[in-house]
Amino acid sequence: MSVTPPAIELDFSIRQQITIHWGPNPQDERHNGKPEGVMGCEIQVHRGGLPATESEWTVLETDTESPLTHIVQENEPTTYAYRARYVSKHLKLGPHGNPAVCTISV
Repeated sequence: MSVTPPAIELDFSIRQQITIHWGPNPQDERHNGKPEGVMGCEIQVHRGGLPATESEWTVLETDTESPLTHIVQENEPTTYAYRARYVSKHLKLGPHGNPAVCTISV
């Protein structure tokens, strides 16, 4: 799948919740349409910040409409890293975009 990877913007202003905005323009959901041929976006997560190896990423969800809300239960400040890639209507996976990292407080 030949498409520019999605960008990610994280909003962690609500306690125990991370809102993941994804797409070509995640800062403005009104102007953040999916590229042609794209059905959604696979969001991957790693608890503890950026992982040391590729195999440490886990799929959080395949989302069809930005944003995606990730509810977390933490007792101490915790860092999460996220990355995303588009999924075509034929289920082909695009390249990953740049990761985004945040630390939530309790």
